[in-house]
Amino acid sequence: MKVKVNLKKKRVKEKFEKDMSESVSTQEDIASVPYTSSRVVEDVEPVQDVKAAQMARAENARRNLEAQENMSKGMPKSKFNLKSKLQFQLTKKHKYILLSIGAVVLITVGTFLTLEVLNRKKFVPFDLTQADPGFIGKVQAQTNLSTPPEVRDKENPVNGVMVTSKELKAMQARKLVVVSLNNHSDARPQFGLSKADLVLEVLAEGGITRYNAFYYQDQTVKKVGPIRSARSYMLEFFLGFDDPVFVHEGQASYPPQERAVPEINTLRHFYEWGVESMQTAGSRYRDPERIRSAGYVHSLMTGFDLINKEVDRLGWKKPSNITPLKFKFDAPEEERQVVNSASKIEIKFSSIGGSAYYAKFDYDKVTNTYLRSIGGEADVDALSGDRIAPKNVIVEYHDYRDAMDGHSRIIIDMIGEGEVFVFRDGQMIKGKWKKASRTERTKYYDETGAEIEFNRGQIWVVNAIRTSSHKVTDMFVNDKLTN
Repeated sequence: MKVKVNLKKKRVKEKFEKDMSESVSTQEDIASVPYTSSRVVEDVEPVQDVKAAQMARAENARRNLEAQENMSKGMPKSKFNLKSKLQFQLTKKHKYILLSIGAVVLITVGTFLTLEVLNRKKFVPFDLTQADPGFIGKVQAQTNLSTPPEVRDKENPVNGVMVTSKELKAMQARKLVVVSLNNHSDARPQFGLSKADLVLEVLAEGGITRYNAFYYQDQTVKKVGPIRSARSYMLEFFLGFDDPVFVHEGQASYPPQERAVPEINTLRHFYEWGVESMQTAGSRYRDPERIRSAGYVHSLMTGFDLINKEVDRLGWKKPSNITPLKFKFDAPEEERQVVNSASKIEIKFSSIGGSAYYAKFDYDKVTNTYLRSIGGEADVDALSGDRIAPKNVIVEYHDYRDAMDGHSRIIIDMIGEGEVFVFRDGQMIKGKWKKASRTERTKYYDETGAEIEFNRGQIWVVNAIRTSSHKVTDMFVNDKLTN
């Protein structure tokens, strides 16, 4: 910085000496232009004579030199810059403070205005339950949302099928419904058997069997039938399911023959045991197609649209509390048919009825079910077209005797205990059935006395008969007679 100032002083001095030595040949007005520094306050006015002009120039040079010296002697540049920077920083800080104060004011005012608006006009949430179903469907499609399925952590007490809490609550709010179905060879195939939770297959008369189909979980089945008459031992079996509604057409009554056994009078038992017997006209209809193909006696049908209306009309919609059996999940496929393997079961109820009423179950290891046949043909549900294929087959032996009513009817002892064969997971378990009273459910125990566990799914109960000395119903397992 010093070097630059000295150079400037030298140049000014040289210029001054040169100007003093020059001569002016002519007289003219000379306008003296001063040095263009911001430090020069005033200019020297032009003069007329040469000497005066020269003196003016010298004076201007002198003043310029003094101005340069004054600048060099002034405040140091570093001090001047520090002051300027300090002023700038203070200004920036003030700006930040002002901006922060402004932001706080804006937020406060905005919040106040928002609360004021909400206070004047309350927010009403959108209720999806009142929305148009089409709108909800569009929203779900656009957002790709779906309602998660309910957990099935409860079990149907009849057959152990897993259900949701909501489904179990709905089941327990109503009665189980039992329908007596015709199994005459002309009445096949039946409607709705595959939808039943449990089926009882039992002799009725003359070697002809009959079905009792139990509906608890699914009481929406559109068509069930053909309907047939009742027997007292059927009542004794199903009354162990907490007093169900019984749909049937007629019943065995006490005949005039003096030798007839009193237990044959089912009509009397309806009244004595307080059975909710449904035989109303509103609960059934005749199927014209079945009248043409099978005859009038095999054409009587029902369905739960009719049954449910009659239950409501008669005031029979009451809570139920059914005692469950012990249930389990299916064995893994590699553990099926390992012990006491049973791949084929054949039941010959009575020689009187003949082969038209022989039942057969073929075990399917993949589905872990027993494919049913009747009279040598596949047993198919006429309603759904599905093969009848229960998860469990129970063959229980009961003592029986002739009803002596002239119609080849029989009396079966349902109370007590007896021999039982349980088939599940491709295996046969031998044990005992026990029923302590009419209102208690039949339970099943293995040879060690432990209660038998059943797979979750349809249960098919075969009620076989015997006398004190021999078995009337023959059962073959893997083509071998079990007697």
